[in-house]
Amino acid sequence: MRPPSFSSINVISKPFEINKDYLRQDFNSIENKVKREWFLSHFDLNAQAFIRQEWYSFKERHQVNVPFFNWRVMFALDNKLPDPFQVNEINTNINFAKKWTLLNGQIITSFTPPLQEIVLNTPEGNILAVPFKMGRNDPENSQVVLNDIKKVYHQNNCTNQVLHTVSQQVNIVSTQVEAIVKKQEVDSLTEK
Repeated sequence: MRPPSFSSINVISKPFEINKDYLRQDFNSIENKVKREWFLSHFDLNAQAFIRQEWYSFKERHQVNVPFFNWRVMFALDNKLPDPFQVNEINTNINFAKKWTLLNGQIITSFTPPLQEIVLNTPEGNILAVPFKMGRNDPENSQVVLNDIKKVYHQNNCTNQVLHTVSQQVNIVSTQVEAIVKKQEVDSLTEK
């Protein structure tokens, strides 16, 4: 028996079709949530339409159903655009130290407010922030006076400033960590 020749093989092929269901599922997947939110929040509808058209043209030209975020990386590289998910390392050169003005006018530098009376410059003017205050030495049945209430305000000012300072530091670190996670997600997609 002779093997069939190439002239006798019948090839059945159908025209390329974009698999919109597959690509829509990939775009809307949980794995792509961060990238999708970034894309939708950074491009207006006209820009999104333009990018989508470029993506569709690429798929038609190469006859391949490449997921959007895989294509986005290639598109960025081909057009020398920055990849928003590419971060190589956490910047450890960030200085979290702030300058604090003490009540006596001395300026000190520390990561959090010092455990001393400080003056905070606010839009309402300078306010006093004190970490510790003693109550009055009067008998227990004495009346509360305005000065007692001011002591509580000064302590609240200090507490609020500590919380604000720490939350700013956490935001800086979490932004860097989030960028690293995004990069790792993109790297894992391009390796597949």
